[in-house]
Amino acid sequence: LARGCGAALALTSANLSGGASTVRPEEFRPLWPQCRLVFDGGKLGTEDRRGSTVVDLSMPNTYLIVREGSAMEPTVAALEAHGLSPQVTTN
Repeated sequence: LARGCGAALALTSANLSGGASTVRPEEFRPLWPQCRLVFDGGKLGTEDRRGSTVVDLSMPNTYLIVREGSAMEPTVAALEAHGLSPQVTTN
C-alpha cells in the first residue's frame, strides 16, 4: 500500500513525536493535510495508548524488546512460541 501511494502511511498510532498514540482517526486530524489517504477503520478496540511494541530481531534466535507497547504480552508469547529467546544484554 505504501509503495502504491508513493508516500508514508500514518497508522492508528499516528501522532507527533512525543504525543499520545491515537485510537481514532479524528484524533490525528491535524496530520491529515500531510497524508495522501486516511483509512478510517473506526475506533480501536482499546483505549491503551502505549503504542506499538518494537522488537529487535537482528541477532539469530533471539529477540530484544526495544519498546514495550500495548501488545507486549502476546508479542513475547508469539516470539517464544517460535523458539526465540530473550537477548541477554550487558551494560
